[in-house]
Amino acid sequence: MIAWAGIERFRAGHADDMALAARPRWPLDEAAPAMLGSGKKGAKA
Repeated sequence: MIAWAGIERFRAGHADDMALAARPRWPLDEAAPAMLGSGKKGAKA
């Protein structure tokens, strides 16, 4: 559904400048160390 919404926006002429940097909170590899700032409320929670 997300991909469909994206293609509909693309067809309507909408574009994104991709200026927003992605910040993943959960690693895909279970053996990877936890990232700084991960969790519900950040690093101090």
